[in-house]
Amino acid sequence: MSDYLCSLYEKLTKINSVWYYRYKKFISEVAERRKQLQYRDLTLKDDEKFLEDLIFKFSNGIANRGQSNPGIKNIQKLLSTTKFIEIISKIILNQGSIKDDWLNLHEEWKNIVTKNNPVLVNRILAACNLGLSTTVDESKFTIVFDWFIKQEIINYERNDSNNYWYDKNIFLMQNVKKLIEAGKSAGKIKDGIPIDDFYLNMFIWELYIHIINPFQLKQQVIKYGCPGTGKTYQANEQAKSVFDEWKNNYIKDDDNSIFNLDIHRQLVQFHSSYSYEDFIEGLRPAMQGDKMALTLQNGVFKEFCKDAAKWEVDIYLAQIDKEFNKITIADIEDNKLKNINNFNKDYWQFILDYAETLDKKIKHDTIFIKDILPPFIFIIDEINRAEVSRVFGELMYCLEYRGVKGKIKTQYSKLNNEETAVLYDNKSQQSYFFIPYNVYVIGTMNTIDRSIESFDFAMRRRFAWENVEPNIEILQQSLPKKWQDLAKNLQKLNTNIIANDMLGTEYQIGQAYLMNLNYDENLTIDEVKQKIWQDILNPLISEYLRGSSEKSTDKFKQAFVNSK
Repeated sequence: MSDYLCSLYEKLTKINSVWYYRYKKFISEVAERRKQLQYRDLTLKDDEKFLEDLIFKFSNGIANRGQSNPGIKNIQKLLSTTKFIEIISKIILNQGSIKDDWLNLHEEWKNIVTKNNPVLVNRILAACNLGLSTTVDESKFTIVFDWFIKQEIINYERNDSNNYWYDKNIFLMQNVKKLIEAGKSAGKIKDGIPIDDFYLNMFIWELYIHIINPFQLKQQVIKYGCPGTGKTYQANEQAKSVFDEWKNNYIKDDDNSIFNLDIHRQLVQFHSSYSYEDFIEGLRPAMQGDKMALTLQNGVFKEFCKDAAKWEVDIYLAQIDKEFNKITIADIEDNKLKNINNFNKDYWQFILDYAETLDKKIKHDTIFIKDILPPFIFIIDEINRAEVSRVFGELMYCLEYRGVKGKIKTQYSKLNNEETAVLYDNKSQQSYFFIPYNVYVIGTMNTIDRSIESFDFAMRRRFAWENVEPNIEILQQSLPKKWQDLAKNLQKLNTNIIANDMLGTEYQIGQAYLMNLNYDENLTIDEVKQKIWQDILNPLISEYLRGSSEKSTDKFKQAFVNSK
């Protein structure tokens, strides 16, 4: 299991320089106050600016305060209460290492404000103790903590005295640190992946985001931005993370599993001639005996949905008097699904196995089958290069209304049969298409190829939109040490591109253009910059400027080649 944790650490530990340096900076400010308090050179009551940053500021480098806001009057009360300031001084001096200080702070807060604001109180402790993660919201931390227990990564003996955010946080971070450092020593974490208390504490938050749902807004996402920012790479990694997370939760015997990523992740690239017939279904020439005839053939996405839909189809055809999204494990255990003809198929077995592993105390009528089905992730690269509305056709409806209840008849519906239809009802002899609950769609697009506004509003609102910007830190990490300043040069070039009236943000140059360079590593950085400019950047920027009144690339060359 430590291998899986190390794999997640590699994927989720983002080199978020803004958060990382703000975090370190504020911790150093706390350390400075501690030194002054030790020598009695400071009374915190006179350091109102620091106290406001520590307690009330929306984002202080540790964490956001979220919805916690005691109000101006309560802030004034807190800052004017001697006992409250003394408790905080004690927490700083003790480096947040004494649980009673934390409990006293909670109690005094409630006495003054008359309500509890645990996020703000916990954030104070996290700013003083690097043994606590930055996940200061207790409900969100609990999700992560329970995930570690469920994955059997940690074993925690709960009791009335240690069932607090503080206790569990200290315990978790001690164990995570040991596991990650052991993984690093064993070569399970690549060289260059940073490991220190700051990254480890930030990792818990990134893990929370990963656990709750990688597709946070909708089951279909479009990653957009300038070229070379790793959108397709991110889409593939996200698909792998979603699948690995599911498999780790629900598959007991990985070696004998019928589920694998190659089946559950599929990628297609759109282009100008890509059509509905390629994507959904259409008439294609095929040999029938010794004659050529037009026959209905499924497109790539329809075939993908057909594979993902088998659980829903089985339940629908068994005529269960219950909607699929309301079917629970309890329904299986009560033999309510005994009429399913395919219930003995191997793709149902993992659900039966999972039900047997559940603790008797867990209510099986609250665990929905749809929530434990394996994910199927469909990636559409360069989604804006095709006529999107035409390619998707009736799917626009199905993207919004998932499952059998959102079934539709396609334009070739009458030609479908049991072999080609996603759902074929023998009783009515009708064929239908639907997108199952467990299908996720990730699209990628370069905004300079065509504006994102080219999506009509009906299509646009069915997707969540995620802007992927150039990642200078990742580029710096990938470069040989003597060339690492190339990352700064690219950043300066992008600053000039953004400021240019003819170009702007969408024309920035992503880090992928400068990764995996095949130049002789004996070259100096100045020699490499000249070659990169000549081979890669100058032709690209010249193409950007083609047709505009600005022809010269000299000022961009100055920004990249001559800047230090």
